Amino acid sequence: MHEANFFYLIIVDEHPGISQNYLIQTIQREQSIVTKHINHLVADGWLRKDVAKNDRRKNELFLTQKGRNVIPVLDHIMEDISHESVAGLTDNEAKMLENLLEKAAKTYDV
Repeated sequence: MHEANFFYLIIVDEHPGISQNYLIQTIQREQSIVTKHINHLVADGWLRKDVAKNDRRKNELFLTQKGRNVIPVLDHIMEDISHESVAGLTDNEAKMLENLLEKAAKTYDV
């Protein structure tokens, strides 16, 4: 799996049933690029794409068992990256950065 796809798995894990269109709007990436990545993840068995029951024009995204199994590994990788990225900061600076990033993330409601 390409590292760019980790991001999609994490979002779908945090928001099971997220529509593909809402995902595209939320992360503000080109529709064709996101669709390509999602289709690849579906074809490889990481994600499942279901037609929404209330609107057949929408696709809802869910992790498969294979996708759910990799989430703890991705969480561990993300935690390691987080620790490495703040290694040169004081505890106060690291907390301030965390608060600012959380505030920025709320802007995108992800």
